[in-house]
Amino acid sequence: MVRVKLNFSGKTFSVNTIFYSLLLSGNFVYARDYFNPALLLNTENSRVADLSSFEQGFQLPGNYQVNVYVNDNFAVSKELNFFQSEQSDVISGGLEPCIDSKWLLSLGIKIYDLPEAETLQYKSCLDLKEYIADASVTYNFNIQRLDISIPQIWMKNNAHGYIPPSEWDPGITAAFLNYNLNGNVTDKSDSIFLSLNSGFNIAGFRFKNLSTYNYFNQRDENTHRSDWNNVQSFVEKSIIPLKSELILGDSNVQNMIFDGIGFRGARVYSSEAMLPSSMQGYAPVVRGIANSKSIITIRQNGYIVYQTNVNPGPFEITDISAMALSGDLDVTVEGSAGTVQHFVVPYSGIPILLREGRTTFDITAGEFRSGNKEQDNPLFFQGTLSRGIGSNITLFSGAQIASKYQAALLGIGRNMGTLGAFSFDLTHANSTLADNKDYKGQSYRLLYSKSLNQFGTTLQLLGYRYSTKGFYTLNDVTYKSMERFSPEEKIDEFGNSYYDPSSYYNLNYTKKGRFQLSINQNLGPHGSLYGSANYQSYWNSSKTVKNYQIGYSNANKYFTYSVSWSMQDSSSMYNQKSNSIAASITVPLNAFFGSRDRVTNEIYSNSSVVQNSFGGNSIQTGINGSLGKNRQFSYNLQQGRNNETGGFGMASTHLDTKYGRAGANYSFTAGGKEKSFNYDLAGGLIIHSGGITLGQTLGDTNVLIDAKGAKDVKIENSTNIHTNSKGYAILPFAENYRLNRIALEADSLNDQTEILTNVQNLVPMKGAIVRAKFDTRIGQRALMTIKHFGEYVPYGSTVTEEEQNITSLAGLEGQAFLSGLKEQGRLKISWGSSENESCHAPYAFIQQEKQNSDDGIKMLELNCL
Repeated sequence: MVRVKLNFSGKTFSVNTIFYSLLLSGNFVYARDYFNPALLLNTENSRVADLSSFEQGFQLPGNYQVNVYVNDNFAVSKELNFFQSEQSDVISGGLEPCIDSKWLLSLGIKIYDLPEAETLQYKSCLDLKEYIADASVTYNFNIQRLDISIPQIWMKNNAHGYIPPSEWDPGITAAFLNYNLNGNVTDKSDSIFLSLNSGFNIAGFRFKNLSTYNYFNQRDENTHRSDWNNVQSFVEKSIIPLKSELILGDSNVQNMIFDGIGFRGARVYSSEAMLPSSMQGYAPVVRGIANSKSIITIRQNGYIVYQTNVNPGPFEITDISAMALSGDLDVTVEGSAGTVQHFVVPYSGIPILLREGRTTFDITAGEFRSGNKEQDNPLFFQGTLSRGIGSNITLFSGAQIASKYQAALLGIGRNMGTLGAFSFDLTHANSTLADNKDYKGQSYRLLYSKSLNQFGTTLQLLGYRYSTKGFYTLNDVTYKSMERFSPEEKIDEFGNSYYDPSSYYNLNYTKKGRFQLSINQNLGPHGSLYGSANYQSYWNSSKTVKNYQIGYSNANKYFTYSVSWSMQDSSSMYNQKSNSIAASITVPLNAFFGSRDRVTNEIYSNSSVVQNSFGGNSIQTGINGSLGKNRQFSYNLQQGRNNETGGFGMASTHLDTKYGRAGANYSFTAGGKEKSFNYDLAGGLIIHSGGITLGQTLGDTNVLIDAKGAKDVKIENSTNIHTNSKGYAILPFAENYRLNRIALEADSLNDQTEILTNVQNLVPMKGAIVRAKFDTRIGQRALMTIKHFGEYVPYGSTVTEEEQNITSLAGLEGQAFLSGLKEQGRLKISWGSSENESCHAPYAFIQQEKQNSDDGIKMLELNCL
């Protein structure tokens, strides 16, 4: 394949640019069967190479990375083999793709429903037009796009956003490490906390470990302690046929049916992420009748969330990507004759709801694991099953079984349209506690959600759970004794001791009733209000726990402000009660001093006041902002006063780089009575076949950029991420089972680096480390003037660097541009098919070579023998 660079750092090379544009565009030969290249020559003695392979705009056959579209919808990015075809046009470069039936099937084409299905599976290159009427395959060489057009009758009804599992990338074999270090130093003590999240991926298996280290030194008492904890160790594997994930080892199970618990054993559960985005979560089925060929547009909360074309007759839409859990669906059916139908599908949702026809499961078996020395580790089994059926109803069930505990749950959820959405479930449990007595009880739970968009009100969640006197959870049964009266003493990150009230328990006082409410009120340009309430009561006791919050916030061009009140009352349970009122205001100083530049960025002034019932009143003010063109440096300066310490101050700073994040904080009180210094360091690394690459904190799924030799190249749409000296970089937090566009910023390339294709599209599987490989040319760029026995080599000659197979074409006066060249090598120049129509020319760059100062392009004159 011929690759020619036409623009050098924004500047053009006049003669060769004109030549290459004419030669490669193919437009000047499209109207004729033959073009006489001698018309381009300006001297009688000039010679012309054999240009027959380019006369009709044809390109060289081979493998090309293309973006594939099926019926104008993006399907996948894939490398395909292309062969020359006389039936192809200039736009395709005279090339046709070699595609087989298995790949067409993965695109959702019902290829095996054809009468010729038995013979098609043995053909490696199919001409789709031979088998499906009105089908077409169109290739655009210039933009590397392949369009496959198929009549709808031969397409599977795949949801929007569907990506075939055959395109999911399980990633490379690699090890990884996330680290997070926090330290604190005071006049009397120092402490360190280190968290390490490590793992190893191989053949689709993902081994993971989470460990922590704590160190505390009390210098004034000459005492210290340290401990190392293995928090979790497990292996994961994606099970594609079941659309599920498998976990073996120490982990946690979290779902919306039972309370979360830790375990050591095995878990397999349905993976929502494996579904197309349009099939995730819950949305109602929209049904109707189109009188003619129509465009259906569906809006939610004023935003278009779905649009499609339908033929006359009944239609059913099941793959709506709802933007929120609440908000009626506004449906418009616009007919081809201009007729418009309009109707509303009421919609409110809660997390438990599933789409019609969707089934999910979650099965765990193993040893109960809490990390609490007050609890046993019994063997247990837990399973849940949910199914979305018709009429916007979801049924769900679950069971928990252990030697001293058996529980069964049944529930129902429904979207009731204008009345909102609700779910109700009943759990019956048989328990044997530490007192060796048997207990039986039930727990009833009701959840409700409703959005009143016309008033700007969202009742996010109204929940109530009532448990009878003999109801206990699996977690309750594992306690070794019935009660613990003294809260556990613990040490905080600054080395101060405190008593953890959550470690207090009394199984004689079981939970009775629990009420939860969360509500938001949008006031438009006047801001927003929010409120929440939680109430918990207990059996055999008048003790309760209550929490209430109310707040208001607003923002405009010149400032943002908020006011809130909160009350926490657990005095009857833990002897704790507090009332707090807080107010804050933040002012962007750039709004007053003009727009920010790329160095100073945003600067904010902030002030806050807090008053609570403990007498801990405080007021503080300060500034914060960021520096650097990529906002890599942030700072925060605060000072204030409170009732406990008097005056106080704080200064902190953080630096974000491609290798991670580092920060420091210094705080003090009036008179220097208390001083402390905190520091933190966080980042990640990947060990792979190309070495060790350092980067920012890793996510669950990550991309390893591989642009060999291209150093300090910026990754598009990232924060301070550049390739290292070897051309590697880590792009963390990729999206599972979704198309991730990975691109390099061409403007950040240096004069000796060329990226042949700067965009890659990847679909990583959960937990994978996928490689985004970019083809690079690293080396000298040169404009060579080549002569053969005193005459310029023929116009259009092929010029190839033999070792690296870098190819270009000779223009007028024997000039050829090549990039990515080593300091020395040999060129082969060909202008025909016979042996006497080629020659060789060695080259070598030296410091004295004439060079274009702006573009770094070296000028060479060579003799070809």
